[in-house]
Amino acid sequence: MYNASLFGARILAQTANHVPDMAPQWRTLARSAVDWVMAKQATDGSWVYGDADHWRWIDNLHTGFNLETINRVAGLLETDAWDEGIARGLDFYRKALFASGGTPSYYTTSAYPLDPHSYAQGALTFLRLKHFQPDGVEFAGRILTHGVHELWDEKKGGFRFQKHRWYAQKSIHMRWSQAWMFRAICAWLSYRDGKS
Repeated sequence: MYNASLFGARILAQTANHVPDMAPQWRTLARSAVDWVMAKQATDGSWVYGDADHWRWIDNLHTGFNLETINRVAGLLETDAWDEGIARGLDFYRKALFASGGTPSYYTTSAYPLDPHSYAQGALTFLRLKHFQPDGVEFAGRILTHGVHELWDEKKGGFRFQKHRWYAQKSIHMRWSQAWMFRAICAWLSYRDGKS
């Protein structure tokens, strides 16, 4: 699970400034973790979910999370060492895991299920990495517009958990659906209105 290693790297990089005695060691560990994940990136810019044989899929959510987190750690460590890999990964992400209208595919092998977390992470990724793709804010808006159209349940006042080809899972999950979509919508509104 490369995303877990990157999450650890982000925590180390973020907290290093608050613990001066440990800062050099923690920054080195953070850099090493990201270097390791970058070494696992395929030549087309993709990552499988993890090293284990049963983790060999490529999905939307974790690809976006990887890219956003690597970019965040790079900013915290003030390095551009991973820029080429980020750019290549973002290009893969957009071409292989999104339709031109902004619909995220769940896997590279299947568009379904449509999932609020994939919509939200997609929007957040293109917002945060807009310096790599100039139309990132606009594309994030397309992703969210499509997500609201496909997954918002007016009667229940929330985002459906998932929509499959022939049916929808209509449960309203606070953490995986609502929180992520509202976080992404708020971030997009902030970028759109020039507050970020």
